[in-house]
Amino acid sequence: MARVDASLGLRHSGFQSLLGLMDIPHFWVKVSGCERASKQDYPYADAVPFARLLVKEFGDRVLWGTDWPHPNLHRGSAG
Repeated sequence: MARVDASLGLRHSGFQSLLGLMDIPHFWVKVSGCERASKQDYPYADAVPFARLLVKEFGDRVLWGTDWPHPNLHRGSAG
């Protein structure tokens, strides 16, 4: 999700730039990395609106992904 900082909100210029790119038909976005975008611990609720908006607006060009086993995760986890 472009490694946005979820604490800055949906109107932040970085996320708005991603949305601008998504207006170009050949751009796609991978929805993953909520733990990187979030400033909160699991379940990273502040990052959810970003994923929801991308899926809602560009669902035909969204890739789902994971970085499992999350080797760089240093915050709280579901485990």
